[in-house]
Amino acid sequence: MDGGYVERFCLRQTYDVVVIDSVQSLLNGPQGMTYDLVVFGDVMEHLLKSEGLNALHFYIYRCKRIIVVYPTKYVQYDVNGKIHESHRSIWAPQDFMHFTFDHRTIGHMNLAIIEGYLDDKDAVYPSGDSL
Repeated sequence: MDGGYVERFCLRQTYDVVVIDSVQSLLNGPQGMTYDLVVFGDVMEHLLKSEGLNALHFYIYRCKRIIVVYPTKYVQYDVNGKIHESHRSIWAPQDFMHFTFDHRTIGHMNLAIIEGYLDDKDAVYPSGDSL
C-alpha cells in the first residue's frame, strides 16, 4: 500500500490498525498472530498468482474467515505512475477449490469467503488439542 492512500482515504479513522507493508513482509513477520477475519479487498489481482496463493495458505492457518474481493477481466496498468496499481494476476472461483469457500459474482466483481482453520472443528494443534 502506498502511504499516501492512508491519508487520502482517511484509513486511520476507519481501521483500528493500518499497516503499510508488502504482503511478502507480513508473511515473514510474527507467525503466532491470529485473526477472526482477514480481508483481501482489491489486493490479489495486484500480486503474482504465486504470491496471492502463498498469502491465502498462510492466513488459512491463522483466521476464522478470509474475504477476497477481486475483479474479472478488468484491465489495469500503472495508475499515475504507481506500479503497484497494475493488475498482475487473474483470479477465478477455481483458484479457491482447495479451500472450503462460498463465491458470488456481481458484474465484474467477485467475492470469495473462505473458511479458515480457527473455526474448523476438524482442525487440530500439533499437541492434538482441538481448536
